[in-house]
Amino acid sequence: MYNKKISILALIFSLIFLFSSLVYGSELDDIKKEILMKGAKWIAGKTSVSELSQEQRRFRLGFIKPDLTGEEKFITLGIRISPPSSLDWRSNGGNYVTPIKDQGDCGSCWAFATTAALESKELITYSYSGFNRDLSEQIVVSCSPIGGCYGGYTDIASNFLRNTGTASEICYPYTATNGNCSNACSNWQNKAHKIYEWGYVATTNPTVNAIKNALYLYGPLVTSMDVYTDFFYYTSGIYSYTYGTYEGGHAVLIVGYNDAGQYFIVKNSWGTGWGEAGFFRIAYSELDSVVCFGDYTIAYGDAIYNWFEENDPSPSIDYVGTWNVYNCSSCSDHALMYSNEIGARLNFSFDGTGISWIVTKAPILGKAKVYLDGSYLGMVDLYSPSPQWQVILRKTGLSSGSHTVGIEVSGQKNASSTGYYIDLDALQVLP
Repeated sequence: MYNKKISILALIFSLIFLFSSLVYGSELDDIKKEILMKGAKWIAGKTSVSELSQEQRRFRLGFIKPDLTGEEKFITLGIRISPPSSLDWRSNGGNYVTPIKDQGDCGSCWAFATTAALESKELITYSYSGFNRDLSEQIVVSCSPIGGCYGGYTDIASNFLRNTGTASEICYPYTATNGNCSNACSNWQNKAHKIYEWGYVATTNPTVNAIKNALYLYGPLVTSMDVYTDFFYYTSGIYSYTYGTYEGGHAVLIVGYNDAGQYFIVKNSWGTGWGEAGFFRIAYSELDSVVCFGDYTIAYGDAIYNWFEENDPSPSIDYVGTWNVYNCSSCSDHALMYSNEIGARLNFSFDGTGISWIVTKAPILGKAKVYLDGSYLGMVDLYSPSPQWQVILRKTGLSSGSHTVGIEVSGQKNASSTGYYIDLDALQVLP
């Protein structure tokens, strides 16, 4: 009897799989026919998303259109802008687009698009070409006032990134659930990455020129589109709508354009198993089709963050001598820099009225010489009989403006210490 039940269950699952294969196979065939009949310039095929159930597909979307009040703020575009005929922020004197991510079974595209825009804006603001600035979408999902796995608003998310910000991915790794803000690392707001300001390029009725100009002046742009069934099957080429019913709203990031090919280049959040390794190209014409590409396009002002971690590629941090990386789960970015080479030094230039040096104190740590603007301030003893993580050493009351702090291995130590090491977990600028 038991074996008979197993056989029946196996038959049922086989029939379900066969039925799904026939439905999706027929759907793909219909899309290919429409592409051919309409002369579209893209290729449809099986993707990591097309193979999902209808419910799972819908969770790859999640953009909710905002209720416009008539008081929306728009960015200012100069009247004499002459953008180039093509632009791709992945290769615009460097790569300012972070790697493709996957939102999974959660309608959080709104959080992924806005976080991706902040990541790119930070690379542009601080000239961090090629650096993988990996910020937490989960904080945006779980801590922002409105939004979750059943959808959200890019305007409210942008307000959140301006007013509160988000922290590094390791502070609250993505879970593809609504989550809870209390699960984020402690005091994450003190390590937040923010935007200075944001504004609309267009709400409805966007134009190619307006998007091109904003992309050229501000960098990658948050935008939206209406997704139809055929889009799940996109593998390559220049997408234009050909087939299917409306599936839902979607938020994405525009990273480039090409006038010769008449298309925009866009970063998606469906993983690298979809599209052109996670990206897609879409025809300019889709601004005026049922896809409504480009509606509610948003540009970000400069990125702001005052928490410099030990592995940041900041040109303002200069390591002199031999420094090594120590991986530690209790550190700001799960790592810190350390040295015991006498005379090894780090110099950090900043604009502000104070500086916090975040360190670890431990039995093997020695004393560090500290300098400010070239003047010797004194010696700091980093010894502790037991490890103390993220100890904050702060200097405040500086005149507003540019300063440089220097931290150096002295070769001296507490009598109880077993080593001469000094370390750097992070530096925080006080505005």
